[in-house]
Parts: sequence; structure tokens; C-alpha cells
Amino acid sequence: METEENSPKNQEVVLTSEPKSSQAQASQKLISQKLTSLRNALKTRRWDKRWDKLLWAIAFGLAVVVPFQIGWQVVARSNHSAKLSSNSEVANIPIGDRIPVKTVRARTAAVVDLVSGNGSVAAARLVYLNFKTSGIVKFLGQKDGRDLRLGDMVGQGEVLAKVDDIQAISDLTQAETAKNTAAKNLAASIDRLAQSQAILSQAENKLAEAKSRLAIAESDRLTAKLALERYATSKTGDNGTVDTNYVTKRNQLEKSEGSVEIAKSDVGGAEVSISQAREKVAANQSEVDVAKNDSREAIASYDAANTNLKGTSIEAPISGMIADLKIKQGNYWNLQSPDVRSGVRTEADVAAISIADPEQVEVTIELAASNTNRVQTGQTVYIFLDATTNSTAIRDLADESAIALATAIGEVVNISPANNQTQKVKIRVTSGATKIRIGTSVSAWVAVAANPKAVVLPSNSIAYRNQQPYVFVVDKRGLVEQRLVKLGIKGLTNQEIISGVSASELVIIDPKDNITSGTPTEVTDISDIGSFIKQTTPAQN
Repeated sequence: METEENSPKNQEVVLTSEPKSSQAQASQKLISQKLTSLRNALKTRRWDKRWDKLLWAIAFGLAVVVPFQIGWQVVARSNHSAKLSSNSEVANIPIGDRIPVKTVRARTAAVVDLVSGNGSVAAARLVYLNFKTSGIVKFLGQKDGRDLRLGDMVGQGEVLAKVDDIQAISDLTQAETAKNTAAKNLAASIDRLAQSQAILSQAENKLAEAKSRLAIAESDRLTAKLALERYATSKTGDNGTVDTNYVTKRNQLEKSEGSVEIAKSDVGGAEVSISQAREKVAANQSEVDVAKNDSREAIASYDAANTNLKGTSIEAPISGMIADLKIKQGNYWNLQSPDVRSGVRTEADVAAISIADPEQVEVTIELAASNTNRVQTGQTVYIFLDATTNSTAIRDLADESAIALATAIGEVVNISPANNQTQKVKIRVTSGATKIRIGTSVSAWVAVAANPKAVVLPSNSIAYRNQQPYVFVVDKRGLVEQRLVKLGIKGLTNQEIISGVSASELVIIDPKDNITSGTPTEVTDISDIGSFIKQTTPAQN
């Protein structure tokens, strides 16, 4: 194994440092050695002036060519050595002469500008419940062996309270009897109407038959009359006897006239029967109408009585939390109606029980007026329970890590002034409402700006020089490049870099004032990717 002193690289460096006088002496020595060798070679030959001239010509050539060749090699080696020295300059700087630095790799991540405030969870929707009748409260729902109270959770369909129902039961019984009687009366009147309608139908059929017979009789009478008129001028025959055909024709006419009178009488009788039947149908129809009305009233009374009976108890229409409770077992409850027009008594004022819908909640926070200028309706809000924020230093986490700890998510729905210094921001919870109990204290963070795919760096990797933001990027040789950057959204711990740094580049954390472009460094740590330290440490170059 070659030592550092005998390595070709160091030998080249030594070559480039020899003085020119030493090189000339070496050249003269070489020429002398060659001349001696030549004389020894010519001792065996005859010496004359021609050989002497040749010897001096050779000596002159060697004196010119050899130094030139040696000089060219020295210059070439010197240039090559200088080039090697330039490429390995950083590698030849001792570790002790480098500035140790900690770095972080720029990465693509979410960055969110958050404005926070504290508040409490309130119901966005209340369901107001009441009895349908006044009375003494006989029953109040039980929870763990005690009476129902504020804050208790109840399930849909659960019976919450009852008042005395004795009178309601009696009223329902009477209403049911009246309803059944009315139904029977209606059925009987409908039967009578049907009978009278049947009689009317029969009378109409008889009238039609009588009219048909009358028409036939009148036709027969007309035929007989015409036949008789043909014999009107000759009542006797040639021998003085009566014409039998005439007599026959006259008898036929008289008979047909009788049939017409009978048919007319039948038609008149049928018309009288129809008139009577129609009067009966009308009377029966009136009875049916009255019976129907009575039945409707009886059914309505029954429904009202049934509703009143049901109204003696209160059932939860939804699963939720008891938000208001005005009744107590054994006390008399006086039913009142809300006075919506005057506003003296609202629905909430007269309700016996109010239930909060746990799936529709809201949070109200107060923010400084300077912050509310950045807050707008529709912006996303991340909601944290106080227990979470107290146990976790959320402000020290990366934006996406902090957001992942949010208990619920909402959006800004209203902004209104609280006073000259603050404004109230109302937030409707859109996700995770059931995870935050009504009345719970929370911290709400409004995302006033966000970029889900930003190039980010920690805030402590940015230095301001001459009031301009800079970062210090370390290349693979360990050299620093000072770069002016354009900043974007400021997150909790991360800063968006709009331009100046690309994802995966190494940037110095907490850069000192003595670090500038070209400063050699020793990377002692790379945040997030420790394996990259070996690849970028100068000692590995």
C-alpha cells in the first residue's frame, strides 16, 4: 500500500515545486553522460576531424533538445497537478477546518396558515317537546336510578315523562263509543239510500215500458183510423146491407183508442212512482250526508282524544342530550301555547323538555379584529378538545401532523363584531360532531390559507440578511450556496418556499452569521433521512 508521501499525486505536487537551476544541472549531467558513452564507442574507430565535427554537432543537438523535452514534461505535469488539486480541493480540507452543520431536506408537504381561538360547543338545533294537556307529572325518566336531568343522553323513542292520564283515557273511551255509533248510523243510512235508489231504478224501468206500450198503441190507433177512413163513403153495400169491412175497421179503431188510454194511464202512474222514488232518494242522501258528517266529527274527536292521551307522555323524537328540563315529578304542569306574534312566549319558553341534536353543533370563538380581516365564511376550521391541546404541543408539530389530531372539522358560517377589539366567529361542525360533547371547551383553528403540495422548510432554516430571506444549501461536496428565497404560507413550524429551493435539497438549520456561499461544512445530521448522511459527508468524497 502506497504511503501518502510516495503517492503519485504528491510526487506530482513535488515536481511542480523544483527550482529551475536544479533542472538545468540535471540536463548538463545527462549530456555529459551521453558524450562519454559516445567517446567510448568511438575508441575502436580511427579518429579524424570529420568525427570531431560530428561529435560536436551531436553534443549541440543534445544540449538543445534534451532541456526542451524536460521543460515540456515539467510544464505538462505542473498543469495536470494543478487540475487535480482544483477538483479535490474540498476533499483535501481537513475535517477540523470545516464548519459542522445540521441540515434538513426540503420536502413537498401540506402547509396551512392557521388563526386560532377558544370557545365551547353549542347545539345548532334544539327540539322542543311538550305535553298536549295540563296535569300532574306522574313519571319522569330514569338514568342510573335517578330522575332525568340536564346533560343526560337519551335515545330515540325513549319515554321521558308522563302526566296524569285518567281523564284522557275516559275521554278516549267516550270518543271511541261515539265514533262506533256514528259509523253504524252511517252504514244504515247508506243502506236506506241504496234501497230507495233501487226503487227509483224500478220506477224508471216501468215508465220506459209504459211509454213503449203507449207508442205501440198510438201507432195501432193511427193504422186503424186510416183504414176506417177508406170506407167512410160507403157504409152499405149494393144490396143495401152494411159493409162488414167498415164495421171491422171501426171496431179496430175503437179498440186501439182504448189501448192508447190505458198506456197513457200507465205512463202517468210510472211518472208518479218515479217522482216519489226520487224524493225518497233525496231524503236518504241527506241522511247519508248527515251521517258522514257525524262520523267525521266522531273520528276527529276520537283522534283528538287519542292524541291527548298520547300527549300525556313525552317521547324523544331523536337521540340527543337534555338541554332544558322545566318539569319535576309530582308538580303540576300548566300547558301554555307560545305567543309567536308578540314574542313574549317563545317555543323554547313553553317547552317542558328540550333536546339538543348531537349531530348538529356549532362553536363560537372570539378573534382579534386584526385576525378577522383574514377570516372568511366557508373557510375550513380544525377543532381540538382542550384535553388534546393541553397534552400535546400542537404548535410544535408539522402542519399535517397537527391537523391529523383534530377531533372535528367545521367551516366558518358567520362573522359578527363582538366589540371594538374582537369579533365573534361562528363555526358549523361538518365532521366529527358526535365526538365533541355540547358544552365542552375546545380550541378552533381557522385555515385562512393552505397549499396541500408546497415545498416546505422549517422556519429555523431561514435567515434574514439585509431584511431579505435566505437559505443556505449544502451540495454533495459540502460547500454552501447562499440563496435568496421567495416565501409563501407560514405554517405552524413549516414555511412554504415558492422559489429558491427544490424538494430534496439539503438546507442548513439555524445558520450562523459566518456561513456564506463557498463555506466548507461538515454535515453532522440530516433531519428525517439519516442514511443520507453517509452519502454526503465530505470524508466519503
